[in-house]
Amino acid sequence: MRAVITLLVPDRIGILNEITAEVTDLGANIESISQTVVAGYFTVTLVGSFPASTVISTVRNRMMERFSGDTSVIGVVPYSPPMVIPTSERYVITLIGPEQPGILKTVTSFLAARRINIDDWYLILSLPNVTHVGEISVPSSLDLGHLQNELAGLMHSMGLATQIQHENIFRVTNEIGPIKALLTEDRHA
Repeated sequence: MRAVITLLVPDRIGILNEITAEVTDLGANIESISQTVVAGYFTVTLVGSFPASTVISTVRNRMMERFSGDTSVIGVVPYSPPMVIPTSERYVITLIGPEQPGILKTVTSFLAARRINIDDWYLILSLPNVTHVGEISVPSSLDLGHLQNELAGLMHSMGLATQIQHENIFRVTNEIGPIKALLTEDRHA
């Protein structure tokens, strides 16, 4: 049985150890995990592969027992296969400029309308400015030049500079190895 577990709790030392210990003690193997701290709150999402006899309520109860003393939000749901995303390329998008309400609403509406998936998103606030950095999957059928121009115009109206760059730019400048091998490596194998 595969399950997705999420946890939101005020940050303190040892939380990741506690949650991984509980999951492992239940006999699971952790297949995937994403963890971060945002504004003093620890957040984690993980996928665990549990013994077939394990039931979701048992996992949920163990998590509730372990974290019941904390002001926490806990979710445990059966894993279901992810949506099928059309053939796409991964890009890094940046938005930089004055902080103001509505930036995320505007950019996420723009991306969703074009069937662009947001894989990851970070916001760094340094008043009066803000920097947004996202990883997005752009369908291969879209014209990247047109997309960049359209987004630049939209964000310029809010005083923001924007850029969309292919992930390979970051890979070849940050990974060790021959550039040609990095660019031709099949990352979806």
